[in-house]
Amino acid sequence: SDAEEDNDRIFAAPESTGVSVVKSKASASKRMGKREKLRAKLEAFQATGLPVPNMNETLRQFFDRTADAWVIEAQNKYPTETGKALRKLGFPLSEVRFDELRPLLQKMEDLEAEEKAKEQEKITRAKGKAKDAKKLKGRMK
Repeated sequence: SDAEEDNDRIFAAPESTGVSVVKSKASASKRMGKREKLRAKLEAFQATGLPVPNMNETLRQFFDRTADAWVIEAQNKYPTETGKALRKLGFPLSEVRFDELRPLLQKMEDLEAEEKAKEQEKITRAKGKAKDAKKLKGRMK
């Protein structure tokens, strides 16, 4: 699963002291908890049967991807309307859904960006340590 892969990636390279490993595991566990809570909320919205925006998707992209569902919703609300009018009436319905879910998706995007930044920081530190070790080894010759 994604969570297991993330754990493997996060815990794969322990630091030289046990303290930072414990901190890494604790903060990773906390982030995983946040992510799981956000996913549970998102799944509850998905269970309603209405489309859910993807992360980093604009309102226009969301509507274009899910227009058929919104036309059906508009048809249910406005049974006398047809054709292009249903599409026009469907857009505000998608906008309400988009606005309703945007804060949740933004939190997920922020959490993902934070995790990527921490991972990049780890990689940068590891590269720095490798360079330092190489320099030290070169001086010892």
